[in-house]
Amino acid sequence: MSVRDLANIDLSSLVAGIQWWQLVVAIVVVVVGWVIGHFARKGVVAVFTRAQALPDVYALPVARLVEYLIIALAIGLGLAVLGANIQPLLAVVIIVAVIAVLVLRGTADNFAASVLIQSRHPVREGDEIQVETPAGAVIGTITELNARSVILVTTDGRTVHVPNAKLLGDAVVNHTSHGARRS
Repeated sequence: MSVRDLANIDLSSLVAGIQWWQLVVAIVVVVVGWVIGHFARKGVVAVFTRAQALPDVYALPVARLVEYLIIALAIGLGLAVLGANIQPLLAVVIIVAVIAVLVLRGTADNFAASVLIQSRHPVREGDEIQVETPAGAVIGTITELNARSVILVTTDGRTVHVPNAKLLGDAVVNHTSHGARRS
């Protein structure tokens, strides 16, 4: 399509059937959605700041996700007010969501497990734990808890990454949870 073709497009045919009040309502819906999204982002950050059980590392990504979802919903509602057929858009969103769920399934399991680990504190940094691996039992000290795994350092200097879902799903022996240990 050339520039001349674009210049010759009759805009009145594109907006035929759309009344001025529909346009105003659509704009108001999008603006209100944007404002609600902004305040929702601030609210989510405030909840993560106040709730001591929720790790602060997740505050910003979750807050952004909530804001973007609200804005996307507002844009969809604005298009619906204008009379646009949003069924193809919904189909694309559903297909993308299903693909994302299938691709991120393992990552989501570990992420959810990390939230439980960091909120319930079955283990903490500095704890000496024993976990089962394909090579046998491994005993190590926790040096880091992240969104994907628990990182252990063994007495012989090896670093072991235990997926969070495995840590919650399997039996774990915590040698330092009570502070006193007999040998």
